[in-house]
Amino acid sequence: MHTHEILEEIATAAARKAVKETLLTIGINADDPIAFQQRMDFLRTLEGIGDSARRTVVKTTIGVAVTALLGLIGYALFPHLK
Repeated sequence: MHTHEILEEIATAAARKAVKETLLTIGINADDPIAFQQRMDFLRTLEGIGDSARRTVVKTTIGVAVTALLGLIGYALFPHLK
């Protein structure tokens, strides 16, 4: 084996170890990538639910504000219609 190949193997092993330890530090088990993918899918689903809920709240708030404004206009104009 040449020195270059030995150094490349050492560097590759060191990089693998460093990446694995870094992932473990942030809570990702590199030995079980399927579990991580399932968690990411779950988080994407939660994100979609959150976006949907946010849109619903905004639409409801706008609807209530418009209804209140129309009611106020109607209340102000009602005595003049008699």
